[in-house]
Amino acid sequence: MPADGFSVDGAKMVVVEAGHSDGDNSTVLHVPSIGLVVTGDVVYTNVHQYLVESSGGGLDAWLHALDIVEALNPTRNYLNDAKGLLAANPTQLQFFSQMMKLYPERLNPSMLWISAQALLRDE
Repeated sequence: MPADGFSVDGAKMVVVEAGHSDGDNSTVLHVPSIGLVVTGDVVYTNVHQYLVESSGGGLDAWLHALDIVEALNPTRNYLNDAKGLLAANPTQLQFFSQMMKLYPERLNPSMLWISAQALLRDE
């Protein structure tokens, strides 16, 4: 793999060494232009994790790998923006419109609208 990454359809992809996670020498794939991080077994969601290789400092090393992924800010900006907008108690349409203005390139705006309807009750 080239040290400076590679491109697919014009999007730069960078392999990031994360270190130990559920095994040694874990990597993640970062696509900075769209804030995507493909984390493989570095990050688990709602699953019991494979801890067999965690003794002898493995858990601390895995936590460090998570710090590396977190530093790439894969979704935090979007969630923080949504949180900030929601704190202002907007209408459903205001929230939807403001998020679309912030993230016009994102796919699936219907999911944003469904979220606005679920999170906010217009009166």
